[in-house]
Amino acid sequence: MRKWFVLLLIALLIIPAASFARQDELLFPLDGTFTEMDAGFTFPYPSEWVWEANNGVYFAENDDDLAATVDDDPETVAEGPTLHLLAVPLEQLDADEDTALDDLVTTVVEITGWEVSEQFDLAITGRRSTTLVGVGSDGRGYLNNLWTQNGYLIIFGLATVDDPVDYAYTWGNLIGGITTVEPETLNGSLESDYFNIGISYPRGWEAIDDPSLVGLFEQESDLEIVASGSGDIIEGLSVTILTQPLTDLGLDGDASPALVGAQLEEAFGLSRMQMEGEFLVKENRGVGFSGRAENGRQLFIVVTVNADAAFEMYALSTPDRDALDAFKPTFLMMLHSITPL
Repeated sequence: MRKWFVLLLIALLIIPAASFARQDELLFPLDGTFTEMDAGFTFPYPSEWVWEANNGVYFAENDDDLAATVDDDPETVAEGPTLHLLAVPLEQLDADEDTALDDLVTTVVEITGWEVSEQFDLAITGRRSTTLVGVGSDGRGYLNNLWTQNGYLIIFGLATVDDPVDYAYTWGNLIGGITTVEPETLNGSLESDYFNIGISYPRGWEAIDDPSLVGLFEQESDLEIVASGSGDIIEGLSVTILTQPLTDLGLDGDASPALVGAQLEEAFGLSRMQMEGEFLVKENRGVGFSGRAENGRQLFIVVTVNADAAFEMYALSTPDRDALDAFKPTFLMMLHSITPL
């Protein structure tokens, strides 16, 4: 594997797109914004390119390349780079939110006949995606990212007659610019001395950095409730982060995030639970799930397991399901903002 290529893409996704140092030239401009409402994300693309929605959305530099991309003739191949976005309902793959991303990737590779030369994880809006580099059935090179979101398997990629690695910087900027739809602006920040992370959050929220947890609260009164240890139920939105050894849950050091999640589900007494897919925070794989806690609060929890045999929990707490669904895009971008110090 060309490690510099992997490291470049990872670096571009760790650093916010607006703060990229000039490391290379974009091979096409990223001056437009496209929104995929069903899947729930936006991304930058070349505004002067043409595109067509046809069992997916396809983008090309000109009409001829677009026609070659969407027609059924395997002999016609686009001369310039193209982009493709498919949101495949999981049920079409006989899958659901419990299905492992690795299994979905294997299925897609078998169906498409892609030849994979490199494969690695990258985070996209906090979610775990698998990056595939290789050659497609049409002979063109590709960069594809696959992840699950909102009940879909997302397949988002670039195809080219050139070496796809030449597009690493451009592709890194493009997928590094993906955001959820209409998140709140994250213009507050916290650097945790205890957890050695940085995280962004909405301005006006209150923050605490304590050895036991990082807490971010929409209302100052809720912070005071938590700090007092009274056990009273808070009223507004909150995001908390904590870490504990797996042994505290009676688990072995090699326990999976899914097993940790099952333990936490029981501990919180979650009901009406639904799986939220796979996540990648600080390069640690994890799973997400949501549901109603015994105290009536709605929780969205992401659990990862780190190399120190400890689990890390990132939890959004809201007064009701409507509030959780409304804040979910912002919570995902908060997860995506987390960086190790």
